Amino acid sequence: MDQYHTRIYRALKLLFFVSICAGIPSISSAFTVQVDGCVAEPKIFQVDAKISLLDVLKNTELTSCAYVLGTSWSMASLEQQQAQQKRALLSQIEHEMSEADSAATIEYLQALFELIVKQPVTGRVLPSDFDSFHVEAMPQKNRVLTQESTIYFPSQPKKINLVGFSQSQRTYDSDLSTTDIYNEMDICSDCTHGWLWSVQPDGEVKKHKVGVWTTGKNYVAPGGWLISPLSGVDDSFYQQLTLWLATQEVLQ
Repeated sequence: MDQYHTRIYRALKLLFFVSICAGIPSISSAFTVQVDGCVAEPKIFQVDAKISLLDVLKNTELTSCAYVLGTSWSMASLEQQQAQQKRALLSQIEHEMSEADSAATIEYLQALFELIVKQPVTGRVLPSDFDSFHVEAMPQKNRVLTQESTIYFPSQPKKINLVGFSQSQRTYDSDLSTTDIYNEMDICSDCTHGWLWSVQPDGEVKKHKVGVWTTGKNYVAPGGWLISPLSGVDDSFYQQLTLWLATQEVLQ
């Protein structure tokens, strides 16, 4: 075979190989979705390219202990970003401590620093709704999973978490609004009166007014967070804090 025909042969061979490969899905696009927790049977879905949240829910049987509001969907690809988020928050807490001139404020911030240090980076995806009725009825709730994921259905915890109060937790009582809790419990001496931040188990964050003259009621579900903010500390700090707390999985 002369040089010209050799080049033609190699070109045709390469073209044939490319055409074959074009019809084969990329190996890197395949991934798994692991489902665990309060389910009848833990599952691992083998996915070629993508799967909808609705398809996952339809093929997962929940048990009676499942606390859907606290369900977490985690992706390893978010862990680096959230690790940076944690470092930035800890750095901001240290900065606030360096500026503080009150023992009560320093004690509040030190306790908060120690809390955040112990909390893990989860890779939790926010926002996400795992109520099957919502997911089926509202297309925007039917998220598409396109990479390695873990979905965990926890059981319902019995407490809510507190920051800036005389206790770090209290037993959940469905009859108590955030104003009721605020009126019943002591907040730190340097905390702002009349305002609280809440983080629901599904990651929803809200700042709301509390106290005698408050109209309307707000509640925190089991496993959520209720934060009494410090006076003189900017809202941006609490936005940073609550967005971090929203990434945390529900504790039993």
